[in-house]
Amino acid sequence: MSMPRSYLVRIYRQGFDLLGGTVEDVSTSGRRSFSSLAELGGHLMGPIDPEASPDGVPLTDPPTNQGE
Repeated sequence: MSMPRSYLVRIYRQGFDLLGGTVEDVSTSGRRSFSSLAELGGHLMGPIDPEASPDGVPLTDPPTNQGE
């Protein structure tokens, strides 16, 4: 049996019918945004990739020119 996962959920309500926020997997530090209760539930079904940005798009660092 696997150990339970821990998540940090931030909910930002923008009106009676609007729900949004972010969920972070405490063990991987991966974050995803959600805009509905169903979407939040989907994120809570397993680990969240630590490489994902809040909207689920992989993060890429822009090239840096340290000499300039």
